Amino acid sequence: FYAREVKVAMSCFQEVVLSASSEDENMHLWDLQTATTLVSYRPSSSATSSCVGLMGRDFFAVSQANKPLIQIFSWRKDQPHLRCVVPEKLVSIACCPSGAYIMGGGANGHLYLWEAASGAMLRSWDGHYRSVTVIAFTDDGSFAITASEDSLVHAWSLGSLLDYATAHHESPQASVT
Repeated sequence: FYAREVKVAMSCFQEVVLSASSEDENMHLWDLQTATTLVSYRPSSSATSSCVGLMGRDFFAVSQANKPLIQIFSWRKDQPHLRCVVPEKLVSIACCPSGAYIMGGGANGHLYLWEAASGAMLRSWDGHYRSVTVIAFTDDGSFAITASEDSLVHAWSLGSLLDYATAHHESPQASVT
């Protein structure tokens, strides 16, 4: 489950829950006050809440549980706005607060960075030695924090990752074990 206050095709905010099931290929957006389904997104099965990322107020990204694919949805439409084929099945994703970038992590510790508007992959690198379990951005979007089954937590500067002069020299700003 993924709970969040979002603006959904109305002028007021609602408290909603985004649900997914391994039994059903669809994800459903539920209004918590009325217990009604507002939108069913298809096909959009996601394994866990760590495979859903909010992209600003209007969109969200979902990493497919069964294939190497990210789909970007508008809260208001049941079909994907954009589909991005990715190099491997992702086990975690997050979007920066502005919604401009998506970071994903694989089971092998590899990290990826995409431009959300186009789906273009900007960077890919070995960030961890084992599966990436969590990705989160700081509130200002200047850092991405990744955690892994290798017991490491890294802080990555988004500015450094976007600087093409540092291509192939990705290293975290800080690490904690």
